[in-house]
Amino acid sequence: MKKRGYFALFLIFLLLPAVLNAELEKIVSFGSNAPDYLFFSISGAALDEGGNIYIYDSIGSFIRKYDAAGRFVKEIGRHGQGPGEFSNLLSGLCIDRDLHLLDGGNNRIVKLDPELNIHKYISIRQQAHGLAKIGGRYYMLARRNNEPFPGIVSYDEDGNQIKDFFDQHPGWAALPPSRMDFPFFMMYSDLNLAVDKETNELAVAYKYPDKKIEVFFYTPDGVFSRKLVADHLVSYEFPSFRIRRPVRYPSSSKLVYIRSLHYLKDGKLLLEYWVENYEADRAKDHKLYLLVIDSHTGRIMHKESVGWIMNILDVHNNLVCAREEEGDIPKVVLYRFNY
Repeated sequence: MKKRGYFALFLIFLLLPAVLNAELEKIVSFGSNAPDYLFFSISGAALDEGGNIYIYDSIGSFIRKYDAAGRFVKEIGRHGQGPGEFSNLLSGLCIDRDLHLLDGGNNRIVKLDPELNIHKYISIRQQAHGLAKIGGRYYMLARRNNEPFPGIVSYDEDGNQIKDFFDQHPGWAALPPSRMDFPFFMMYSDLNLAVDKETNELAVAYKYPDKKIEVFFYTPDGVFSRKLVADHLVSYEFPSFRIRRPVRYPSSSKLVYIRSLHYLKDGKLLLEYWVENYEADRAKDHKLYLLVIDSHTGRIMHKESVGWIMNILDVHNNLVCAREEEGDIPKVVLYRFNY
């Protein structure tokens, strides 16, 4: 009887990772050396209502469309500054009835139809990254002159800047940066931006939180509406030695990184939540979790450990489009998330 019990425990141990990851069901994966499936640096993705997948490759400077089964449909683009050309710098991709690409190196937004025909170029005044759209307005992340901290700028479809908002600073940035600290403040103060297509609410969160995760909510007019403090998600203090010169590494430390932020249905937020443990200046281990939280209370609705090579690019309903990099060729993977 004891042997049977040990065998049962051993079997449960083997099956445990599959049980933990059972909520994330892989639908399709593509990316190879074959023509039309080779990627260099996948920097953006968008899912439409029909399950089609649009991919922007910032090094290849192209946009491709694939159907829901991962079959290649069409490609446009090459590197440059002219019509049908894109830069390989900062970018963003989003979709409503049309597809919208932030061509950051050329300081413009490109509006395309679902068949990748370009309809309009919209000039913007500054370099930006990330892209979201509500009605006739675009929202992007951009840094202000002489400041390391980013804000949010909104533009209309004619290229008129409407508003510059978001003036929150992370808790670790109480002191102004020195000249040497400035680039590290820029590195660790980057933001996540998400839009709730059901309510037209914008959610903003720092990628590198301090003692607690804070999510700030705004109306489409850039008016602050509320703040969610999810202090139960973080049990550490931002390692401020990383932004002060010279660096003096402690014997052990931890770094928390919110890779991406996405809205799910019914007021839920999906956080791609990375935890990395260090011994002095060397990473000892790292874990990546998907957290589903209530956007009003911060209550955890679901927590799932996933492979660290995964990086979520877009979420639509319960479909999750991710970039996965293991080996030389990036892959695009579509999952069904049954949280």
